[in-house]
Amino acid sequence: MRKLPIALSALALASHATLHAQEDHPRNIKPGDTPVWDAADCWAFKPGPDPYTDDALFDLRPLLDKTAGEKGWIKHDANGDFVRGDNSPIRFWAMGTHGIDLDGPLENVEAQARFLAKRGVNMVRLFPYGFKGEDKEIDGILKTVAAYKKHGIYSMVTIYWRSNAKVFWDAATQDEYKDQWRKVLLRPNPYDPDKKPLKDDPAFAILQIQNEDSFFWWSQMGVNPTGDRADDHQRLDALFKAWLARNNLPPETEMENRFWAFLDKTQVPSEAYRLTMRFYAETMRAFNTATAAFIRDEIGCPVLINAGNWQTADQARLLDLERWTHDANDIIGVNRYMGFDHQNHNGRAGWLIEPGDHFTSASCVSEANWRAFSANVKQVKGKPAIIPEASLVYPNLYQSEGPLLAASYLSLTGVDALFWFQLSGAGYEVGVNPYIGGLWKWPTQSAPTNIGAFPAAAWLYHKGYVKRGAPAVDEKRGLEGDMWELKTPVIAEDSHFDPNQPGTIRAQTDIKDGVPFGAFMVGPVVVEYGKPAAGTTVDLAGNKPADLNRGVIRSNTGELFMNAPEGLFTLNAPCAQGVAGFLKTYGPVSTAALDIRLDNHYAAVVAVSLDNKPLAESAKVLLQITTVSRPDGWEESAVRYPVGQDRKMVDGFRIDAVGKDFWNVQNTLGTVAIKNAALSKATLADANFYAAGDVPVERQGGKLLLKLPKNAMYIVIQ
Repeated sequence: MRKLPIALSALALASHATLHAQEDHPRNIKPGDTPVWDAADCWAFKPGPDPYTDDALFDLRPLLDKTAGEKGWIKHDANGDFVRGDNSPIRFWAMGTHGIDLDGPLENVEAQARFLAKRGVNMVRLFPYGFKGEDKEIDGILKTVAAYKKHGIYSMVTIYWRSNAKVFWDAATQDEYKDQWRKVLLRPNPYDPDKKPLKDDPAFAILQIQNEDSFFWWSQMGVNPTGDRADDHQRLDALFKAWLARNNLPPETEMENRFWAFLDKTQVPSEAYRLTMRFYAETMRAFNTATAAFIRDEIGCPVLINAGNWQTADQARLLDLERWTHDANDIIGVNRYMGFDHQNHNGRAGWLIEPGDHFTSASCVSEANWRAFSANVKQVKGKPAIIPEASLVYPNLYQSEGPLLAASYLSLTGVDALFWFQLSGAGYEVGVNPYIGGLWKWPTQSAPTNIGAFPAAAWLYHKGYVKRGAPAVDEKRGLEGDMWELKTPVIAEDSHFDPNQPGTIRAQTDIKDGVPFGAFMVGPVVVEYGKPAAGTTVDLAGNKPADLNRGVIRSNTGELFMNAPEGLFTLNAPCAQGVAGFLKTYGPVSTAALDIRLDNHYAAVVAVSLDNKPLAESAKVLLQITTVSRPDGWEESAVRYPVGQDRKMVDGFRIDAVGKDFWNVQNTLGTVAIKNAALSKATLADANFYAAGDVPVERQGGKLLLKLPKNAMYIVIQ
């Protein structure tokens, strides 16, 4: 690969060396070591009904629009940021949901909407699996959009999931697809006060063309002359031959889609492979362009459009082709799960957690796991970027860091929304499968250490307390002579974990002579297509490549610091500060306004100003502490078990009982001091944010020391 110019600042390098001489002290720790779960040092998390009265100590509902869409259709500006119809900026803190059940009672959907809005959620993704265009399905979509709208929550709608790429080229599949959208978008909404169809309702913010489908995924290898899809191969090959003729390309070329054959980057892809990939890219982009024209011109709907959200079989050579096909539309998307090993002995690991399962837990702030974090995304310049599905996949224990990391790094990089997957109920439900036992795998966003960690994170995100960084990588990629030749870029995303295919791993994608992967956490990584590659610039803001490769990364704003070898992430902005990671091992942590001394093995601690003033001057601060949680009755044992094709033995856990009824949350152990001379009182808030008693405090000069109760989750300091 050619080596492109990299612009680095000698001054920044010098200051960086000084910084890490102070902060990179070795501790000889293994932050990933996880103790066996013990409910004896926990408190029972049992929220009562929320009366939704005005005496809550804090509430994120006022940060949302009064009614979704009240200021017109959501758009985006030249920087790729979302704006309302009146051009005022808006940020989306998002959740994936079915709206309870699409055929359930309206009052259930209303309850979920109210619950989410209070915690700062102002965008949901509706994704009815196996959508067939039936009346009850359409009615469910219309009902949920209308219910969320009343609570200031916008909707993204997806109705199409993985056709083995036939939707991109098969006329009959495309006709059925368009007919389904006509049914969804044109029907008057009986739940809307004005009976508006979705095509006229600005609360409908994003239309996703399809979910997790691509020519560039492994399933396309099944399209071959001798397999089960030989008929598809014959028909697609005819389209390929016609494309070759139109473009004056060698007519004798045979389709070549054996992705595995060219994973070795020292091997030059054959002409047949290069032309096949170009044909796939142009065909996908043409479909995305035609679909946008159908929605805009035939349906008459100005909604923003996202083409899709999938990865590729070869992230180094094919990811930019995939993104170029999405660039035909308004929004770039990719699903990115943060997952670690979970094995189900009944073959149900994709959707169920049962006794006898094996698993490992790992944190995105430790060891090499920082690379798995969802916001490590290559964005198309000038387009919003979203992550339609993301989760620290259960039964991984380390959930609490997710919202804090998301709010921080989305703000830094300008990735515009991350949809947590997913919430099914209207509260903190454990999610016991009523039919065969076990726990549903996906509704565990309802854990107190998942959605319970939303308030402070969503507050700092909506308020913009973390600064946007300058681009760390601004890449230019041409088509002819570059992408069509399948030349590798300067940086690419890793392959992400696929929770529906147990045993999959995240393949790292490091580009020879390219930019270290850690640049994703320095600042935005953006790309422009159709521009000469020589125009690419890189600025690592003084971070050493060796540090970036091991997860020691300072953002170019100076506000975020990932220290994966020592198991700690730090946020240090004027109005929001905190940490996430292995605090007992690391020891005391100080930010500009906080001194944190926790004896918890793992926790996330964040303080945010509730009056827009710096923490050192604020008259009202929310301190949020989230530890770890499991359902009541959960039992596990430490075991060694084999993983992967090579059956390598790893240290992990066997689930002996999954529990039920309610959540147990590990006790908070320690103190937090805030450096603010004006604060004098601390009040514990319950799960619904109402006062639940005073927290002992002690004035120590310019600091207020809080002696944290064991059930500390939310504390308001005034």
